[in-house]
Amino acid sequence: WGVDAQGAPRQPEPMKYVWFVRHGESEHNVTGDSTRRDPELTANGRAQARALSRSGELHVRPQLVASSPMRRTLQTAVLAVPDRDVPRVATPLLQEIGTSNADTGRPTHELKAEFGAAFDLSEVEEGWYVKPSPWCKERRMSLEDGLAALRQRQAAFVRWLQGRPETRIVVVTHHGFICHLLGLELANCEVAAMALTAEGQWVDQRGHGAHRVAVVGEDEIPVNHKGSVALRASPATIRKHRGPKVAILSLRHAPVGARVLASLAALRKAARYAPVALAIVAATGLVVRRLMA
Repeated sequence: WGVDAQGAPRQPEPMKYVWFVRHGESEHNVTGDSTRRDPELTANGRAQARALSRSGELHVRPQLVASSPMRRTLQTAVLAVPDRDVPRVATPLLQEIGTSNADTGRPTHELKAEFGAAFDLSEVEEGWYVKPSPWCKERRMSLEDGLAALRQRQAAFVRWLQGRPETRIVVVTHHGFICHLLGLELANCEVAAMALTAEGQWVDQRGHGAHRVAVVGEDEIPVNHKGSVALRASPATIRKHRGPKVAILSLRHAPVGARVLASLAALRKAARYAPVALAIVAATGLVVRRLMA
């Protein structure tokens, strides 16, 4: 905090509250075919984004929606936050980390033709999608030049956020980008509620994220994604991405409190249409969080 030049107490910079969303299911998520450039959402992906809008998870009074300029993220942003009173901006800083066709965007003039009425595309310059890869698929190893470029891009994104006047922002981006920036693995249209401190550090928003556990592989070694830090994820996401055995191992290695909160999160999802059950689950979660604090 400290004091300013006149000796008055200096207030801390406002914290940014950021809701990260991984895009909905896209065509290459289903087919595994990365040869088609900039694939769009599947029908299921569009349904996931609409369901996210209805769920209330993003009913957080956002002042801005920021999206990767990839088609699947732009489509997700429009469907998940349909309120046209909330400004939408696309920035290449949020694009996916890979260099396959599926992770390569389209020329700016094509984006303007399709999304120009819904997004501010002024930051999307021609050639925005050219980037080095942080990962060699054939040798299954990190590429230092690509990793360094990715870190620089993510640091630039943090500075971009810090320079914005808004303090409540929804960010729609990609699996790999989120893994490297936050150390989180999200399923399609899953939300991570984060806060960016004045010092540029990412922390979970109060009451969020405690249900995520470290992802532990079948060899009982922490899992990363293409050179990222060790990942955390919800047990449901671990089960979906890596199978039930890894989910069980990850829970086994998690602290007791995290295991309880993960179980409560699963119960909350199963009991979303039962108000009494939801109330019991919410009260139990509050007690566990207070004990863990």
